[in-house]
Amino acid sequence: MASNRSSAITGHRVFAPFVTWIPGVLGSLANIAAIIVHCKRFRKNTNTVQRVSSIHHNNGNRLHATPSYLLAHLAFADLIGTFYMTAIAAVDVYLDRQSYPSNDRSQYYQWPNSSFCAVLRFLNCVSTIASSSFAVLIAIERSKLILHYRALSWQDYRITILVITSIIWMIAIITASIVTILSRTLTRIPFDDTYDVNGLCIYLNTSPEILFYSATCYLAYCFISYCLVIIIYAHIIFTLGWCQQSIPSRQHHSRNDAILVRNEIRPWLIFFAIAIAITDATTWLPLSLAILLQPMEINQTVASLKYVSISVILLQKVNMAIHPFIYSSPISNVNNVLINS
Repeated sequence: MASNRSSAITGHRVFAPFVTWIPGVLGSLANIAAIIVHCKRFRKNTNTVQRVSSIHHNNGNRLHATPSYLLAHLAFADLIGTFYMTAIAAVDVYLDRQSYPSNDRSQYYQWPNSSFCAVLRFLNCVSTIASSSFAVLIAIERSKLILHYRALSWQDYRITILVITSIIWMIAIITASIVTILSRTLTRIPFDDTYDVNGLCIYLNTSPEILFYSATCYLAYCFISYCLVIIIYAHIIFTLGWCQQSIPSRQHHSRNDAILVRNEIRPWLIFFAIAIAITDATTWLPLSLAILLQPMEINQTVASLKYVSISVILLQKVNMAIHPFIYSSPISNVNNVLINS
């Protein structure tokens, strides 16, 4: 007799496709498209074209657009995260359609201890760390190119950016490996645990040491990374506001030039990027703080944060689906807009 069970992730069959499949599948397609586009742009653009195009010819290969190399790395990191969400949704549907005796839920309990779940846990950790790191690099790049006249892109220093991106991936892989190996060797999910809590392949009901390590890694890396993104973009907005007010007072420039700068820089896009960064920075914060503040009451913490953890994962993957559109729009330098006007 088939077990009567709603979706373990959402608790409701009707909403399951919307909160799992949509961010997973659409996010994966969006990031794949972003990777293809930015790889083509990176191969087509040369250092010479990048240096002169926006200043002289404005032929579409702008110097002050965010480098395609960084955007491709960000899209790939987000693709790993959206693939994780798609795989979780597929497993949830598979387990939901299996026929078991009504009193036998062992398959649901075995899933968190499976090798495939460990792989997904590893991918989710790699994606989270790498995505936050590349978001910081892109924010620094945009700040430098928007606010500093004739600034050279990191794309002009390909060896340097290659080393930096390699270090980021190494940090993400090593950290995720430590979390995965520790969770696999030191703990096992007991059969009295519920699939609802661990269906997303994140260990909640486990030893305080691993929870403390995972929460500390997040707070020490991802949270600080997105806080840096927020500070950098806030600095851009503040500086652009000052520039827009001072442009009409400059020689040979009018109020129309200030409006041109505002439209070309697209401050609404930067505000949107700040909002996304704030969301990214705060999604894991409640869960991490609760784990750190209540190390001796893990079971109670897990029970109270079950749906919080699920919401955190889903919101994070939605943001990863949006990232390609937020960071891909070109933003020009203030002085270059006035030169070309």
